[in-house]
Amino acid sequence: MCEWTELNDPLPDIIPNGETMVLPTYLLHWKRFDNLSCAFDEACVFGTGARLILRFNTDIMNIGTASFHGVDIFERPDLAVYAKCHQHPHMKGFAKQEISDPATGEIIVQSSKQSYCVEASLPYQFGTKVPCTSETTCDNQGLEPGMLDRYDKYLDVRIYHYCSLTLFKS
Repeated sequence: MCEWTELNDPLPDIIPNGETMVLPTYLLHWKRFDNLSCAFDEACVFGTGARLILRFNTDIMNIGTASFHGVDIFERPDLAVYAKCHQHPHMKGFAKQEISDPATGEIIVQSSKQSYCVEASLPYQFGTKVPCTSETTCDNQGLEPGMLDRYDKYLDVRIYHYCSLTLFKS
């Protein structure tokens, strides 16, 4: 499907937070995964048992002038998938995190997060065109201008929803 826009049409512009926002939030810890966890089911971890997990906050911001709307999984199965474990749609390939060697640029490890549920968590800008709250949910995905979607570093501790970087297994 091809859609055209005029030069001055309002458009969404989705960007991730940079390393200066990630580094102050990181932590390492060991976590045990069993074969019933969503993280195992979605291949966020490549086996059961204890794994050393690098966690950090991830913010996705809409710096554009129009709302970003999620995609219909029936109309665009190439862009979205139904996550059985979480019981809502996820956007495929929405984000990827990796750690690289600063000297060589070689990728040392990368996240295996397969998809995201995009919903506005809170405003990062303030003004008359930025909503105070959002009506978006994992079933009605989207991100209004001036809003961000925050994946807190502790999120998978509560519901195994976010795949952190798995560094080592025990």
